[in-house]
Amino acid sequence: MDILPDVYALTEFRENAAEHVRRLKKTKRATLLTQKGRAAAVIMSPEAYEKMAEAVELTRSIQSVQKSMKEFERGKGMSVDEAFGPLLAKYSKRAARR
Repeated sequence: MDILPDVYALTEFRENAAEHVRRLKKTKRATLLTQKGRAAAVIMSPEAYEKMAEAVELTRSIQSVQKSMKEFERGKGMSVDEAFGPLLAKYSKRAARR
């Protein structure tokens, strides 16, 4: 996957917006817009954005699991039985009463 964006001046993008949108849809590549030679904005197709958002969410989930595993290895946290035991006992009793 090529993650380096195409780079265009904001003025050029504004003058040819429809052409740039067609290119975005076709290539699925991000476009970096510059203003006075400096990065000003990044635009991308909805599909590319969704793919990126999913990757970010997956990365955050993995990091959270890794953090929890390290804490558990250091003796912090609790086992599954400790965490869910009281809930299972509580709701098992309710289910049995019905």
